[in-house]
Amino acid sequence: MRRIVERCVGTAVLLDVEGDLDLEFLKEAADKLLSGNRLRLVVNLAKVKSLTVDEVGFLESLVRRAEKRYEAQGCIKFLTPDPDHTPRKWSVGAVIRLNADLDCFDNEDEAVASFGP
Repeated sequence: MRRIVERCVGTAVLLDVEGDLDLEFLKEAADKLLSGNRLRLVVNLAKVKSLTVDEVGFLESLVRRAEKRYEAQGCIKFLTPDPDHTPRKWSVGAVIRLNADLDCFDNEDEAVASFGP
């Protein structure tokens, strides 16, 4: 099962991703929000079953494209599982790359607050 639930928290929109990560569906959801002038996105990956290095590369390109298109006004951040509860099917390389290359948080409030006022 794969599912993305959209919800507003303060000035940000959270995309809760559950199950398998459908990259094309995630890209379409992010593009729709960004083109609708919703420029503060948090993608919640905490319930994603598996994550590979290639998928993290796709997430990086999604962020770079949003920043380029919206001249750094559009910002995408990520919520990840608590390090002690990372799903077994997440590759170690993916976890390292995700946390090294992207704005990641393990707390929703901190992710939203990181956008500033």
